[in-house]
Amino acid sequence: MAQIISYGGYGDLEFSDKASDAQIKDYIDRNYKAIENRFNVPHSDPAGLISPILPDDLERGVLNFKKAFNVVQLNMGLNTPDEALYDIRRYDERAKQIPMDENDRTTLMNIVDAPTLGGAVSALVDNPGVIFPVLGESIGQYLPTIALGAAPPLLLARGLAGSLLAAGGTGLGSGLTEYGGTVIDALAEAGVDTDDGYEMIQALSDPVKMKEAKGYALDRGLPIGVFDAASFGMAGILTRAIRDSGRKILGSQLATTLGASGAEIAQAGSLGAMGEYVAQMSADGQVTSPGSILLEAAAEGPLGIVEAGINLRNDYKVETDPQADPDIDDGQPIVQPKLLKTEALPRLPAPGPTELEIDKDLDRQTIRDLEQNLKQAKTKKANRYR
Repeated sequence: MAQIISYGGYGDLEFSDKASDAQIKDYIDRNYKAIENRFNVPHSDPAGLISPILPDDLERGVLNFKKAFNVVQLNMGLNTPDEALYDIRRYDERAKQIPMDENDRTTLMNIVDAPTLGGAVSALVDNPGVIFPVLGESIGQYLPTIALGAAPPLLLARGLAGSLLAAGGTGLGSGLTEYGGTVIDALAEAGVDTDDGYEMIQALSDPVKMKEAKGYALDRGLPIGVFDAASFGMAGILTRAIRDSGRKILGSQLATTLGASGAEIAQAGSLGAMGEYVAQMSADGQVTSPGSILLEAAAEGPLGIVEAGINLRNDYKVETDPQADPDIDDGQPIVQPKLLKTEALPRLPAPGPTELEIDKDLDRQTIRDLEQNLKQAKTKKANRYR
């Protein structure tokens, strides 16, 4: 007779009557992720190590990134469907513990589902405060990508090479994040209950469904990555221009800073909106959510300031190290020294004799005196013996 083992009351496992307790325990220990996925067993502690120090909005964004990253790992063959789903379920459970305010969530859905841009703007005007949780989630989701973009100019290369590597890293990270998240969204659109572990594991293991989901995700991920790379690469250009002429035009350092920040926000927001627009056209053949384009502009705009700050590191001036090797490129711009005209230089007094020169003069005088005295003494001695 088969042995029926209850798995915590969530489901039953059937084993051969010849299986020993040790064999049953070993099987469960090796396959607990697959078992808990199929039985929808909740995680005992879905919160991560950094959860207590993160604001809820920021943490939801980080959780979105982690879910997307698990899908990317699955597609690269770095983990199995059960391993990926086990973590995704944990992140979803944690997100449910820190939900968005109900009023904000309703407003967000109204914006996304609005058929026209005017309808999306109207929904946003009814509750403009929804921008803050949206921005928080965007920052949390984008933080790892920012780190990927900041690493080259900080650790590998400066100047143009660093900026190009930073833009490429940002585009890659952003595109992969969009790709991973879209795969899950595409499965949901195909009718998969993403909250049901059993349905999800079947979908992740279904080559036909995954091919369709991956194709849709690629159509969205590519343009998002390209425009985010462009946004990072162009960040700082406007700041440089405004900084160089800002004091003359705007009249003060504060006005220059505000003007530069506003320009960077506008540029990043515009490129973010364009990326979402192209993504919708590429994946759906038409604009399906004007509100999503509006939200992308609002969410990505402030991130332009961060991107500009990273790119502008290449312009920072540092105190010259007298021991530095002039043949090593430290990434700083080469500044030719300015030469003052001769008439502009202060006239210095004629140099006087140094102590050493004075001592030498005294020594020479002493030797001459001794020679003279010796000569006189010899003359006197010679006269004495005549």
